Amino acid sequence: MWYGKIDELINRLDGEASVLVKNLSTNEVYKYDENKIFPSASMIKVPILLELIDRSCERKINLDDVVELKKEDIVQGYGIIKSLSPGINMTYRDCALLMIILSDNIATNKLIETLGMDSINEKIREIGMENTILQRKMMDAGAKKKGLDNFISAADLLTIFEYLYSHEKYNIAVDILKKQLCNDLLPVLIGGNIEFAHKTGDLPGVRHDSGIMYLKSPIFVAVLTNNLKNDCDGITFSNEIGKIVYDHYK
Repeated sequence: MWYGKIDELINRLDGEASVLVKNLSTNEVYKYDENKIFPSASMIKVPILLELIDRSCERKINLDDVVELKKEDIVQGYGIIKSLSPGINMTYRDCALLMIILSDNIATNKLIETLGMDSINEKIREIGMENTILQRKMMDAGAKKKGLDNFISAADLLTIFEYLYSHEKYNIAVDILKKQLCNDLLPVLIGGNIEFAHKTGDLPGVRHDSGIMYLKSPIFVAVLTNNLKNDCDGITFSNEIGKIVYDHYK
């Protein structure tokens, strides 16, 4: 069976893994350690996007309002803004797009400042994400030294992606997730001819990818890894699981 192939990959991986696959039409599920809590890396950016869209729907934020990005906002890591001229103006919509498709840390931090960490965490709890918490901005080494970090689980990623999928008002968020440009994990071996609304995340020893593949049925898939002896193993692990899921459901 197809899920036996995933079991074999998990058994061979030199590191920790969580895998969750669900056919959103038939409710067929494969799960392995789906409630295990992992460092979130950039997966935490999905609930930030959710809260932004909610604020927009409530008319508390206009996505086309301009945000000034100052020199003091610059942090390193993923993204393009750090390479642009300081003082550039972008809209909240621009920040959301860059936060997801290029995993831009500066855009993410600006949205955290605007929305408020407490409000984002309240949204996380409201929709039923039990193992997820946002406790620091991106690249905040000081907060991390104090023991503050961001966490998530595959089960929680299913919760938020199902929530986005089932509410029409979040179509704008799903469309942004479909524009993902960080595509070195789940989609690598399946070609570029399918829609895949997803988000990736990585840290040293960590490789994550999760979202909805639009095949004959919408297929949710999450692959989280941690404590990898070799980061390349985590990449290959996700590549192969993406191909197994695609071949089964295409």
